[in-house]
Amino acid sequence: QLLRNNDQLEEADRLFESILLQLNAIDRPRSLESGVAETADLYQSYAMPHDVQILFVGHAQAAIEDDLRMVENRLGKLQCIENADLAFRTIDFSELDCVILDADQCSNIGVVLRSLRSMESNKSLCVICVSKFTPSLFGLSLDGSLFDGWILQPWDFSAIVSHVQFALGLN
Repeated sequence: QLLRNNDQLEEADRLFESILLQLNAIDRPRSLESGVAETADLYQSYAMPHDVQILFVGHAQAAIEDDLRMVENRLGKLQCIENADLAFRTIDFSELDCVILDADQCSNIGVVLRSLRSMESNKSLCVICVSKFTPSLFGLSLDGSLFDGWILQPWDFSAIVSHVQFALGLN
C-alpha cells in the first residue's frame, strides 16, 4: 500500500504478484499432502486470465520462470519450447494466439519472424520479441510488419501482457 500511495504502481504490482506466487508455492504442497490430486491456485491474480494460447520460444531460465508464470496467469495457457526449428516441425501454429520469441536465443530471428508471418494460418498471430538488443542489431526495422512488440530485457511480464492484450484487442 505504501508503494501505491507513493505512485509506484508498477513496483507495487510486481511485489503483489511475487507474494501471490509465494502463496501458491506454499499452498500446492499442502494440497498434495491432503490427497487433493490437483489444486486450483487459490491466490491467482486479481484479474481473470483470458483464453489465450501462447508459445514461448527460448530457454526458460530460472530468472524468467516466475515472469512466464505471471504471463500465463494473466493471459491463458503457455507452452515452452527451446528451439525455433523444432517449434516449426512440431507445433500447430494455427492453434496459437501469441508467440513470444527470445530473440537472443534464436539462431536467425529474421528468418524465424518471416516464416511466422508468411504462414497463411498465422495472419492474426501476435508475435512479441524479447531481447537485450534493439531490432536494428538484428537487421530488423520497427515498422511492425514482422512483430507486434519488441521488449528490451530485463524481463518485464507486465510489458509483455500489455503488448499481447493490445495486439489481440483484449481488455
